[in-house]
Amino acid sequence: MVTSIDDQIRVKQLEISVEGDPNRKQDLHVQLQKLQFEKEIEQIRKRIQQLG
Repeated sequence: MVTSIDDQIRVKQLEISVEGDPNRKQDLHVQLQKLQFEKEIEQIRKRIQQLG
């Protein structure tokens, strides 16, 4: 099942909100940040294609 990056970001945010362990929460924040960067890269690629 392929989910969009937006869906993955929402799931990760939900995981962070319910996680009690601070170490696990920190790890989830790193994963969320990576997903947000992937989304940003995807948006930049789309803009480049539109310009090209």
